[in-house]
Amino acid sequence: MNTGSRILQPPNRQLLSDDVIGGFSLHAKPIKRKLGTSEDACMQDGSDPTLPPRHLWKTEPVNTVDYASVHVAQKRKSSPFEHAQIVDQILGEQTRLRELRRIRQIRYRKKKDDYANSIEKETHHLQNEINKLEKRRRSVSSAVPAKENVWSVATEYFRLFRYGLKTTGATESSAQQDLLRKYMASDTVFSAGRGPDAMMMSWKRMSMWFEDVELELEGLSKTGKDSIVAETTTRVTVTERTLQGVFPYLSRSEKGRALGDKLLNQRLVVRGSMRFQWDPVCCRIVRVMSQSDLLRLILHE
Repeated sequence: MNTGSRILQPPNRQLLSDDVIGGFSLHAKPIKRKLGTSEDACMQDGSDPTLPPRHLWKTEPVNTVDYASVHVAQKRKSSPFEHAQIVDQILGEQTRLRELRRIRQIRYRKKKDDYANSIEKETHHLQNEINKLEKRRRSVSSAVPAKENVWSVATEYFRLFRYGLKTTGATESSAQQDLLRKYMASDTVFSAGRGPDAMMMSWKRMSMWFEDVELELEGLSKTGKDSIVAETTTRVTVTERTLQGVFPYLSRSEKGRALGDKLLNQRLVVRGSMRFQWDPVCCRIVRVMSQSDLLRLILHE
Protein backbone atom coordinates (compact mmCIF):
# COMPACT_ATOMS: atom_id res chain seq x y z
CA MET A 1 0.00 0.00 0.00
CA ASN A 2 1.08 3.54 -0.58
CA THR A 3 1.44 6.16 2.15
CA GLY A 4 -1.81 8.05 1.26
CA SER A 5 -4.00 5.04 1.77
CA ARG A 6 -2.53 4.30 5.21
CA ILE A 7 -3.35 7.74 6.47
CA LEU A 8 -7.06 7.33 5.67
CA GLN A 9 -7.40 3.93 7.36
CA PRO A 10 -8.03 3.63 11.07
CA PRO A 11 -5.39 2.04 13.22
CA ASN A 12 -7.72 -0.73 14.41
CA ARG A 13 -8.85 -1.80 11.07
CA GLN A 14 -7.87 -5.35 11.86
CA LEU A 15 -10.64 -5.40 14.51
CA LEU A 16 -13.16 -4.13 12.03
CA SER A 17 -12.46 -6.65 9.40
CA ASP A 18 -15.18 -8.70 7.85
CA ASP A 19 -13.99 -11.73 9.72
CA VAL A 20 -14.62 -10.14 13.10
CA ILE A 21 -17.86 -8.29 12.35
CA GLY A 22 -19.34 -11.00 10.23
CA GLY A 23 -20.10 -13.09 13.27
CA PHE A 24 -22.48 -10.53 14.77
CA SER A 25 -26.13 -10.93 13.97
CA LEU A 26 -28.55 -8.01 13.98
CA HIS A 27 -31.68 -8.28 16.13
CA ALA A 28 -34.72 -6.12 15.58
CA LYS A 29 -35.64 -3.99 18.56
CA PRO A 30 -39.13 -4.86 19.74
CA ILE A 31 -41.70 -2.12 19.37
CA LYS A 32 -43.35 -1.17 22.65
CA ARG A 33 -46.89 0.05 22.21
CA LYS A 34 -47.90 2.83 24.54
CA LEU A 35 -51.40 4.17 24.96
CA GLY A 36 -51.71 7.84 24.41
CA THR A 37 -54.07 10.57 23.37
CA SER A 38 -55.46 11.06 19.93
CA GLU A 39 -52.86 13.72 19.38
CA ASP A 40 -50.09 11.27 20.22
CA ALA A 41 -51.58 8.84 17.73
CA CYS A 42 -51.50 11.45 15.06
CA MET A 43 -47.92 12.27 15.92
CA GLN A 44 -46.89 8.62 15.79
CA ASP A 45 -48.60 8.09 12.50
CA GLY A 46 -47.07 11.27 11.14
CA SER A 47 -50.46 12.37 9.85
CA ASP A 48 -49.76 16.04 10.65
CA PRO A 49 -46.42 16.98 9.13
CA THR A 50 -46.78 20.59 10.31
CA LEU A 51 -46.30 19.64 13.96
CA PRO A 52 -42.77 19.67 15.37
CA PRO A 53 -41.08 16.43 16.37
CA ARG A 54 -42.46 14.75 19.44
CA HIS A 55 -39.25 15.05 21.43
CA LEU A 56 -39.55 18.87 21.22
CA TRP A 57 -43.05 18.97 22.88
CA LYS A 58 -43.32 20.06 26.52
CA THR A 59 -46.31 18.78 28.45
CA GLU A 60 -47.32 20.48 31.66
CA PRO A 61 -48.65 18.34 34.49
CA VAL A 62 -52.41 18.71 35.04
CA ASN A 63 -53.52 19.50 38.59
CA THR A 64 -56.40 17.19 39.31
CA VAL A 65 -58.54 17.68 42.40
CA ASP A 66 -59.66 14.73 44.39
CA TYR A 67 -63.11 15.93 45.48
CA ALA A 68 -63.75 12.83 47.47
CA SER A 69 -60.70 13.43 49.62
CA VAL A 70 -61.67 17.10 50.09
CA HIS A 71 -65.19 16.13 51.15
CA VAL A 72 -63.79 13.62 53.61
CA ALA A 73 -61.40 16.24 54.96
CA GLN A 74 -64.25 18.70 55.47
CA LYS A 75 -66.23 16.07 57.29
CA ARG A 76 -63.27 15.39 59.50
CA LYS A 77 -62.89 19.10 60.28
CA SER A 78 -66.55 19.61 61.42
CA SER A 79 -67.40 17.57 64.45
CA PRO A 80 -70.91 16.15 65.06
CA PHE A 81 -71.49 18.71 67.82
CA GLU A 82 -70.81 21.62 65.46
CA HIS A 83 -73.10 20.09 62.86
CA ALA A 84 -75.89 19.81 65.43
CA GLN A 85 -75.39 23.43 66.44
CA ILE A 86 -75.78 24.59 62.84
CA VAL A 87 -78.95 22.55 62.44
CA ASP A 88 -80.35 23.98 65.68
CA GLN A 89 -79.61 27.52 64.53
CA ILE A 90 -81.40 26.97 61.22
CA LEU A 91 -84.42 25.41 62.91
CA GLY A 92 -84.51 28.19 65.50
CA GLU A 93 -84.46 30.88 62.80
CA GLN A 94 -87.28 29.15 60.95
CA THR A 95 -89.31 28.95 64.15
CA ARG A 96 -88.68 32.63 64.89
CA LEU A 97 -89.81 33.67 61.41
CA ARG A 98 -92.97 31.56 61.68
CA GLU A 99 -93.79 33.11 65.05
CA LEU A 100 -93.16 36.60 63.68
CA ARG A 101 -95.52 35.96 60.76
CA ARG A 102 -98.12 34.56 63.13
CA ILE A 103 -97.95 37.64 65.39
CA ARG A 104 -98.23 39.97 62.39
CA GLN A 105 -101.28 38.10 61.15
CA ILE A 106 -102.89 38.31 64.60
CA ARG A 107 -102.26 42.06 64.78
CA TYR A 108 -103.62 42.56 61.28
CA ARG A 109 -106.79 40.59 62.04
CA LYS A 110 -107.26 42.46 65.33
CA LYS A 111 -106.86 45.80 63.58
CA LYS A 112 -109.46 44.81 60.99
CA ASP A 113 -111.84 43.55 63.69
CA ASP A 114 -111.43 46.73 65.76
CA TYR A 115 -112.08 48.88 62.73
CA ALA A 116 -115.16 46.87 61.80
CA ASN A 117 -116.45 47.06 65.38
CA SER A 118 -115.93 50.82 65.53
CA ILE A 119 -117.76 51.26 62.23
CA GLU A 120 -120.59 49.09 63.50
CA LYS A 121 -120.88 51.05 66.76
CA GLU A 122 -120.82 54.36 64.93
CA THR A 123 -123.46 53.14 62.50
CA HIS A 124 -125.64 51.94 65.37
CA HIS A 125 -125.25 55.29 67.14
CA LEU A 126 -126.16 57.24 64.01
CA GLN A 127 -129.15 55.01 63.41
CA ASN A 128 -130.39 55.68 66.93
CA GLU A 129 -130.00 59.41 66.38
CA ILE A 130 -131.91 59.17 63.12
CA ASN A 131 -134.70 57.25 64.80
CA LYS A 132 -134.93 59.79 67.60
CA LEU A 133 -135.04 62.71 65.20
CA GLU A 134 -137.62 60.98 63.06
CA LYS A 135 -139.76 60.27 66.11
CA ARG A 136 -139.46 63.88 67.20
CA ARG A 137 -140.38 65.12 63.74
CA ARG A 138 -143.47 62.93 63.57
CA SER A 139 -144.62 63.88 67.05
CA VAL A 140 -144.16 67.59 66.42
CA SER A 141 -145.63 67.78 62.94
CA SER A 142 -148.43 65.22 63.28
CA ALA A 143 -151.18 67.72 64.13
CA VAL A 144 -149.65 71.16 63.73
CA PRO A 145 -151.84 73.50 61.70
CA ALA A 146 -150.51 76.49 59.82
CA LYS A 147 -151.53 79.05 62.42
CA GLU A 148 -149.82 79.52 65.79
CA ASN A 149 -150.99 77.24 68.58
CA VAL A 150 -149.72 75.23 71.50
CA TRP A 151 -147.77 72.87 69.22
CA SER A 152 -145.81 75.53 67.40
CA VAL A 153 -145.12 77.53 70.58
CA ALA A 154 -143.89 74.47 72.51
CA THR A 155 -141.66 73.41 69.63
CA GLU A 156 -140.11 76.86 69.38
CA TYR A 157 -139.66 76.97 73.16
CA PHE A 158 -137.53 73.80 73.17
CA ARG A 159 -135.55 74.97 70.17
CA LEU A 160 -134.54 78.26 71.80
CA PHE A 161 -133.96 76.89 75.31
CA ARG A 162 -132.28 73.61 74.38
CA TYR A 163 -128.89 74.75 75.76
CA GLY A 164 -130.17 76.82 78.63
CA LEU A 165 -130.27 80.58 78.93
CA LYS A 166 -128.01 82.33 76.45
CA THR A 167 -125.92 85.01 78.14
CA THR A 168 -123.16 85.47 75.56
CA GLY A 169 -125.13 86.13 72.38
CA ALA A 170 -127.43 89.16 72.63
CA THR A 171 -129.49 88.03 69.64
CA GLU A 172 -130.28 84.58 71.04
CA SER A 173 -131.02 85.92 74.51
CA SER A 174 -133.34 88.49 73.02
CA ALA A 175 -135.11 85.77 70.99
CA GLN A 176 -135.71 83.78 74.18
CA GLN A 177 -137.21 86.76 75.98
CA ASP A 178 -139.33 87.71 72.98
CA LEU A 179 -140.82 84.22 72.80
CA LEU A 180 -141.83 84.20 76.47
CA ARG A 181 -143.30 87.69 76.39
CA LYS A 182 -145.16 87.07 73.17
CA TYR A 183 -146.70 83.65 73.88
CA MET A 184 -146.82 83.45 77.67
CA ALA A 185 -149.64 85.13 79.54
CA SER A 186 -148.65 87.65 82.20
CA ASP A 187 -150.03 85.33 84.88
CA THR A 188 -148.80 82.06 83.36
CA VAL A 189 -148.35 79.49 86.10
CA PHE A 190 -144.82 78.12 85.95
CA SER A 191 -143.94 75.73 88.77
CA ALA A 192 -142.51 78.19 91.34
CA GLY A 193 -143.78 81.46 89.93
CA ARG A 194 -145.98 83.29 87.48
CA GLY A 195 -145.35 85.06 84.23
CA PRO A 196 -142.49 85.25 81.74
CA ASP A 197 -140.10 86.83 84.26
CA ALA A 198 -140.41 83.82 86.58
CA MET A 199 -139.57 81.50 83.71
CA MET A 200 -136.53 83.58 82.78
CA MET A 201 -135.35 83.57 86.41
CA SER A 202 -135.60 79.78 86.64
CA TRP A 203 -133.51 79.38 83.50
CA LYS A 204 -130.98 81.88 84.84
CA ARG A 205 -130.55 79.85 88.03
CA MET A 206 -130.18 76.60 86.18
CA SER A 207 -127.56 78.01 83.80
CA MET A 208 -125.68 79.59 86.72
CA TRP A 209 -125.56 76.50 88.97
CA PHE A 210 -124.83 73.91 86.29
CA GLU A 211 -122.50 73.68 83.32
CA ASP A 212 -123.30 72.36 79.85
CA VAL A 213 -127.06 72.53 80.29
CA GLU A 214 -129.06 70.68 77.66
CA LEU A 215 -132.85 70.24 77.50
CA GLU A 216 -133.73 67.75 74.78
CA LEU A 217 -137.25 67.26 73.47
CA GLU A 218 -137.99 63.56 73.07
CA GLY A 219 -141.58 63.84 71.90
CA LEU A 220 -144.90 65.70 72.02
CA SER A 221 -148.28 64.14 72.66
CA LYS A 222 -151.77 65.60 72.87
CA THR A 223 -153.51 65.14 76.24
CA GLY A 224 -156.57 67.31 75.76
CA LYS A 225 -158.21 69.75 73.41
CA ASP A 226 -155.74 72.55 74.14
CA SER A 227 -152.92 70.88 76.05
CA ILE A 228 -149.89 68.81 75.16
CA VAL A 229 -147.19 66.98 77.12
CA ALA A 230 -143.55 67.09 76.11
CA GLU A 231 -141.24 64.21 77.08
CA THR A 232 -137.81 65.66 77.93
CA THR A 233 -134.28 64.66 78.88
CA THR A 234 -132.21 67.14 80.87
CA ARG A 235 -128.40 66.83 80.99
CA VAL A 236 -126.21 68.94 83.28
CA THR A 237 -122.68 68.83 84.73
CA VAL A 238 -122.20 69.14 88.50
CA THR A 239 -119.67 71.76 89.69
CA GLU A 240 -118.58 73.24 93.03
CA ARG A 241 -121.22 75.93 92.56
CA THR A 242 -123.81 73.18 92.10
CA LEU A 243 -122.90 71.55 95.41
CA GLN A 244 -123.02 74.88 97.23
CA GLY A 245 -126.23 76.22 95.66
CA VAL A 246 -128.32 73.13 94.92
CA PHE A 247 -127.02 70.53 97.39
CA PRO A 248 -125.79 72.54 100.41
CA TYR A 249 -126.91 69.85 102.86
CA LEU A 250 -124.23 67.48 101.53
CA SER A 251 -121.53 69.42 103.34
CA ARG A 252 -123.20 68.91 106.74
CA SER A 253 -122.07 65.33 107.25
CA GLU A 254 -119.18 63.07 106.41
CA LYS A 255 -121.42 60.82 104.33
CA GLY A 256 -122.84 63.82 102.48
CA ARG A 257 -119.37 65.15 101.68
CA ALA A 258 -118.35 61.76 100.31
CA LEU A 259 -121.44 61.79 98.09
CA GLY A 260 -120.62 65.33 96.97
CA ASP A 261 -117.12 64.24 95.97
CA LYS A 262 -118.64 61.52 93.82
CA LEU A 263 -121.09 63.93 92.18
CA LEU A 264 -118.46 66.55 91.41
CA ASN A 265 -117.80 66.89 87.66
CA GLN A 266 -120.36 64.18 86.90
CA ARG A 267 -122.83 64.42 84.04
CA LEU A 268 -126.41 64.06 85.35
CA VAL A 269 -129.19 62.83 83.08
CA VAL A 270 -132.75 63.47 84.29
CA ARG A 271 -135.84 62.40 82.38
CA GLY A 272 -139.05 64.31 82.85
CA SER A 273 -141.98 66.01 81.16
CA MET A 274 -143.52 69.45 80.70
CA ARG A 275 -147.22 70.14 80.26
CA PHE A 276 -148.32 73.16 78.22
CA GLN A 277 -151.87 74.51 78.55
CA TRP A 278 -153.10 76.72 75.70
CA ASP A 279 -155.77 79.45 75.90
CA PRO A 280 -157.42 79.67 72.46
CA VAL A 281 -159.07 82.99 73.35
CA CYS A 282 -155.88 84.97 73.96
CA CYS A 283 -153.69 82.55 71.93
CA ARG A 284 -151.17 82.23 74.73
CA ILE A 285 -149.73 79.63 77.08
CA VAL A 286 -151.44 79.94 80.46
CA ARG A 287 -149.79 77.04 82.32
CA VAL A 288 -146.44 75.25 82.17
CA MET A 289 -145.93 72.43 84.67
CA SER A 290 -142.67 70.51 84.96
CA GLN A 291 -142.46 66.92 86.17
CA SER A 292 -138.64 66.80 86.46
CA ASP A 293 -137.39 66.33 90.02
CA LEU A 294 -134.21 68.23 89.25
CA LEU A 295 -136.06 71.20 87.79
CA ARG A 296 -138.48 71.31 90.71
CA LEU A 297 -135.56 71.34 93.14
CA ILE A 298 -133.90 74.22 91.29
CA LEU A 299 -137.07 76.25 90.83
CA HIS A 300 -137.96 76.07 94.53
CA GLU A 301 -134.56 77.40 95.66
